Amino acid sequence: MASSSEWPSASNRLRILAGGMEAGLAGPPDVEWSPGGDPVDDLRRWLATRGVKAGIDDKALGELAASLQAGIPIRWPVYVARGIPPRGATPGGIFVDLAPGILVRRGQEIGKVIAAGPPQPGKRVTGEEIAPPTKPQAPHRAGEGIQVDAAVCRSAVDGYLVKREDRFEVLSLLKEAVDRMSVEVILRPVREGSLRPSRALLEEIASERNTTTFFPIPMDLFGPLLKRLTGETK
Repeated sequence: MASSSEWPSASNRLRILAGGMEAGLAGPPDVEWSPGGDPVDDLRRWLATRGVKAGIDDKALGELAASLQAGIPIRWPVYVARGIPPRGATPGGIFVDLAPGILVRRGQEIGKVIAAGPPQPGKRVTGEEIAPPTKPQAPHRAGEGIQVDAAVCRSAVDGYLVKREDRFEVLSLLKEAVDRMSVEVILRPVREGSLRPSRALLEEIASERNTTTFFPIPMDLFGPLLKRLTGETK
């Protein structure tokens, strides 16, 4: 997004930014509204006369027109058009829109599924075509914790989005909490100077894991007995 210093004065409120990939307004445009006409069409014509011909955001124009005609205060700048970036050839995969390390919720959309296809040119808001890159794009694979649908990929769990080489994963908050709890249960007797789990600790393990509990057995104590039994069977 452009900084405030990049925006023009009130005498030149329209600005084309980001190398022609965005167009925004710093203030109300001097549009001549057509009586009984479509205000979005009026804004489109106004933009076209100033060189903005592609990537028009009709929803943004509709909200802008409604606010202007109703006298509702508007928070400027308002972006009214965005270009289409070029795309190189792709073998297919997922393209994640979010940065690794953020917390995502179950069912939240985190990216798009891109089918294999040839390179696609882009287009600036001025209508100028952008040649696609010659190097093929490298999509990522969906790993653990990511559900892939027909067109989008979503988080299957509440957790943190991480990137591992050529794939994205979502680390489950529940799994991480259980793993940390298990480590704490195992290490607590050692920290407290005891090598034998107490009854309270055994009850805690059973309640936390709710499954089969395994205990380490010092084999040195059973070594002589095993040797004796083995010798007797020979």
